Amino acid sequence: MIKYVLPPASETVSHDFKISLNNGEAFFPYKARVSAMPYNTVWPGRQRPLDQTETASFYSFSTNEPTLVTLVADKDFDECIIRPLSKKITPEIDGRTISFTIEKHGQYLIELDGFHNALHLFVDPIRDFVEETSGDDVIYYGPGVHKVGNIILKSNQTVIIDSGAVVYGSFSAVSANNVKILGYGIIDGSLEKRDDGTLLLPCDRDIAYPGDNVIAVDGTDYTDWKYHYTTKVITPPTFRYGDLPHEEEPLLSYLKKYRTLYGNIRLYYCTNCEINGVVCRDSSTFCIIPAACNNLLIDYVKTVGMWRYNSDGIDLFNCSNVTVRNCFLRNFDDCMVLKGIKGFDKNNMENILIQGLTVWCDWGRALEIGAETCADYYRNIIFEDCDIVHGTHIMMDIQNGDRADVYNILFRNIRCEYTNRQLSDSYQSDMNAPYEGTVNTQQPLLVKMHDYCGTFSTDLLLGSIHDVTIEDITVYLEDGIEIPESVINGAEGGHDTYNITFRNILVNGKKIESSEEARIRTNEFTHDVHFLI
Repeated sequence: MIKYVLPPASETVSHDFKISLNNGEAFFPYKARVSAMPYNTVWPGRQRPLDQTETASFYSFSTNEPTLVTLVADKDFDECIIRPLSKKITPEIDGRTISFTIEKHGQYLIELDGFHNALHLFVDPIRDFVEETSGDDVIYYGPGVHKVGNIILKSNQTVIIDSGAVVYGSFSAVSANNVKILGYGIIDGSLEKRDDGTLLLPCDRDIAYPGDNVIAVDGTDYTDWKYHYTTKVITPPTFRYGDLPHEEEPLLSYLKKYRTLYGNIRLYYCTNCEINGVVCRDSSTFCIIPAACNNLLIDYVKTVGMWRYNSDGIDLFNCSNVTVRNCFLRNFDDCMVLKGIKGFDKNNMENILIQGLTVWCDWGRALEIGAETCADYYRNIIFEDCDIVHGTHIMMDIQNGDRADVYNILFRNIRCEYTNRQLSDSYQSDMNAPYEGTVNTQQPLLVKMHDYCGTFSTDLLLGSIHDVTIEDITVYLEDGIEIPESVINGAEGGHDTYNITFRNILVNGKKIESSEEARIRTNEFTHDVHFLI
């Protein structure tokens, strides 16, 4: 059985491809705006220029059987690649017609002569979310377009966004239990505008103010020292860092007062919640933020159309007992991120499973811990069975920018793809300067770990990184690309990085036999790095 619903008539569709499933009727997919180049800057006071972006296509359907997909492209092409490469799908080509069979659920990218204007195909298990939902407290959005603003969810409420529904707005909850956001429809954040008066994060404000009594974690008095987390000066609220309110009314009042952006989904201090199936498109900021949440499942969620500055994918803030699985993340900035953020840092990050993701990082890091790590510890964290189909800076990253003791971390069975069409990333210091990046001059690092006090550090105290395993890593290199480097660094003052194990690294099917061959670099504050074959 195959289930699919065509885009609403008022939605702009993409004409780059025409799709048919099992030789059924042909139709056009949804359109999304994505990044065309890795050209980035800190917030410059206006949104990213559209000439740095391009359009792409996406479509989702559900099935419980092998499905024949037939595509007709609107242009001639020389090469068609279907990613992830680990799926080993070789299409049949007849002129502009592309045919292939999908055997398993997952997310697939169809690229013609490179990554530009790709088709994103999301294949979900068949579910009837309405039939599965018990209780009367359900908000249902059926096929069609809905403009809802920001919806505040209460305990035991369920949102169902059915296939064929496009919901323009966002969803938030504070200190709620058993909240669910379900369905195969779209949450679109394009109506939310970011400007100089909005906050990217709940604590996106100055750390210290003249006359404040500011005491760092280690007891150092920084009362006379002023460090800007942003370039804005905002009147401080009555509560201090590390003490954001947990109650719904005070926190929502704070978010409203300081015009904190909603993104697509925000869960603050929530327990036993689930986000399942939805497509999130065009967020004004980080797309999905669970902050200080416990017992959370994020499953079969897709992020696409993330072209704006800081449009991260899923950012866990100081959460515990979380599973993120079977998701697709394409974002302009970091994709799957575990952050420790001031205001939530009485909560640690622990017992996190990231599993079965397909990741396309247009800027930044694909799988990341940090850069903000405001917490006492990060521990018992697993990234496994993930495909990184495109990266920019780093495929797997631990950026310990604050005080956290980061340990018991596992990256296992991660597959990383490197292409000759990789564009070099560039920082835009002049807003009028054109992008001048070149092709295949700069490839992402495979792994990086480092302690630092940098732009995003707010604890004023370093932590440590230890007991990390990177194993069963597969690297796909196109012709002419060197084995990617890995960098493992510690910091002075007792903040060493140590007991790091690499095991079973394969490059184009060949087992790498030494740290030298793997191009692993360390500094003087790194020790006990083991390379096992």
